[in-house]
Amino acid sequence: MLYDEPDIDDRDPSVTTLPNGDVLVTYFQYLTQSISGSTMALHEVFAARSSDGGATFGPFTAITDGPMEAPGAHLSGGIWVDGNDEPIIVHASSSPVVVSGNRWLLPTYQGSPLNLSDLAGMPRSRIALWESTDEGQTWTET
Repeated sequence: MLYDEPDIDDRDPSVTTLPNGDVLVTYFQYLTQSISGSTMALHEVFAARSSDGGATFGPFTAITDGPMEAPGAHLSGGIWVDGNDEPIIVHASSSPVVVSGNRWLLPTYQGSPLNLSDLAGMPRSRIALWESTDEGQTWTET
C-alpha cells in the first residue's frame, strides 16, 4: 500500500517516471457526505514524488484547487453550493502526468458535485489541463 487516507476513498492512481528517474504518483480523493437527506461527493487530485525508485514518497499535496470540505453546503437550483452560495467545483483525474520539456501536464475532468436526485439537470462536466512549470511545486489550470 502506497497511501491510505482514513475514511476517504483514494482512487485511480497513475504513475509517471520523470526524465530524471524520479517517480510521480497522482490520484484523487473521493469523500461522500450526507447533507439534509442528499448525498454530495467532493473529490480533488493529489500527487507525491519519490526520488528513490518508489521506496519512499514525499507528502501527497493537492494539484487541483477545490475543497475537500464544504461547510454550509446545500443544493440551490439543483446545484451544490458552499455556505456563501458559490458553486462548488470538484476535480478528478485518471491519467498520468505527461512531461513535455519543462511542462508537466495533467488532464482532469471537473464540474459540480453530482446531485443524485436530478442527474439530468446537472451541468455537464468539462475537461481541463493542469500545468506545472516548476516540477510540480505549483499547478495552474489552463
